Amino acid sequence: MPGSQLFEALELPPQRVAISFPERALTYTELRNASLRVASSLTGAGRAAVLADTSPETCVAVFGALLAGVPDRHQGVHGLAGL
Repeated sequence: MPGSQLFEALELPPQRVAISFPERALTYTELRNASLRVASSLTGAGRAAVLADTSPETCVAVFGALLAGVPDRHQGVHGLAGL
């Protein structure tokens, strides 16, 4: 998903639940803000790996990586192998 479409998805009704797990739910605002924090720490890193279980934190990490441009835009979805 191109970055612009990802941002559009994260701009849905701010207080609406974006992801929900038994232990926690995140609104679109919370998901966007947390993902942007991850993205800012990854920008310019070159490579990044996300090793995690199915959790809200994993969703935030994946969205953050996508917002940071990981995988390389030239790799497309092939850079997301294993997700």
